[in-house]
Amino acid sequence: RRWLSLISLVLYLLTKLSVSIYSAATVLTSVFGWPRWIAAAGLVGLTACYTAVGGLAAVIVTDVAQSVVMLVGAVTMTAVGFGRVGGMSGLRSEPPPSLTSEEWSRFFHIYKPPDDPSFPTLGMLLGQHVAGVWYWCLDQAIVQRVLSTRTVHHAKASCLLAGFLKITPMFLMAYPGIIARKLFDAELYPANGIATRNQAFPL
Repeated sequence: RRWLSLISLVLYLLTKLSVSIYSAATVLTSVFGWPRWIAAAGLVGLTACYTAVGGLAAVIVTDVAQSVVMLVGAVTMTAVGFGRVGGMSGLRSEPPPSLTSEEWSRFFHIYKPPDDPSFPTLGMLLGQHVAGVWYWCLDQAIVQRVLSTRTVHHAKASCLLAGFLKITPMFLMAYPGIIARKLFDAELYPANGIATRNQAFPL
């Protein structure tokens, strides 16, 4: 039990928590011009304050509010993006300058060929599903929220709702990323060869 707790804590800090803080700090840096480390420290401090004052209830209320804001924002961003590229047909019609037609077509397939250098099918089947099971069944944040429900019925219903919401990133996160690659290819992949993919969302 101790080893599992230690491993889960390390994975949480090095993967989920660090990525969340970095991505949010990147957006604040792009929008307000704040230094990234100051934005990250501010986010951590603010989260610690309302968690210490309000406890788990404050965290859950904040999660619900953030979910609504992110869903509305993602739907708006996806709609605007598709409008700028001319819909799905316009998105798929012509690749960005830095990609060939064959490379661009791979962006629209969930399961890529086994020889794909970035995301092979075997890696998807053996890696992503294992990570998904760990996230939904062992991740401390998920388990904590499920155990905090008032009844077993609420716990089951919340898991079902979260499962349906988890389908939306395919359309509200993946497609905006592909749209950003087409609209801002020069900004994300400049001529100096240093990719700045983290700027896709702020752009």
